[in-house]
Amino acid sequence: MNSDESCVLKVPKVISLTLKGFSGGNTILDIHVYKPQICPLSLFARVLHLEGDYWEKIRMDRFEQFSKAATGFLLQLTTSDGCDLLLLTTALPEAIEKEVMITEPKINP
Repeated sequence: MNSDESCVLKVPKVISLTLKGFSGGNTILDIHVYKPQICPLSLFARVLHLEGDYWEKIRMDRFEQFSKAATGFLLQLTTSDGCDLLLLTTALPEAIEKEVMITEPKINP
């Protein structure tokens, strides 16, 4: 993608979304899509806010259900300045819609 383009990702059937540190103008470094069978438990716990010993049984029960699911995925987006987006959905990864838009260059008078 060029600097005069922006991208919109549309993900259906979102169960949970967690954002950390987004303040605008972030450069996206990586987008990872984890299917249920390879999803890291630590990311699954973070997106559902089930971290810590208190939530262990619920976390493990939900993770087991998710890891056996035929559909769904966890999306992780990381940026150059340490921002993080985690998204959990019941949709298939193929359902992600990507739209690239060309933005008008800004001219200072």
